[in-house]
Amino acid sequence: MIYPNPADGADPVRLRLDLTSASDVKVQIFTVAFRKVREQPYAQVPAGEDLVLELNDHWGKPLASGLYYLVITTTEGRSLEKLLVLR
Repeated sequence: MIYPNPADGADPVRLRLDLTSASDVKVQIFTVAFRKVREQPYAQVPAGEDLVLELNDHWGKPLASGLYYLVITTTEGRSLEKLLVLR
């Protein structure tokens, strides 16, 4: 689950994962054209802990308004979430 969603783009969003044990996590952000704009690894995330994700691209520039897909990969599997950024 991503919150807040829609996001204003100025503040980071939080990702709540349903992990049963500590896991390495990789978050990839894609545009609707499936262009990867960011990839963020997190090492050994404890179960029940929220991840904080800044809404910037690879070069540190803020994400533009629009719809983005987040691919979240853990040792327990992979999930796809949608994020709407409204500036």
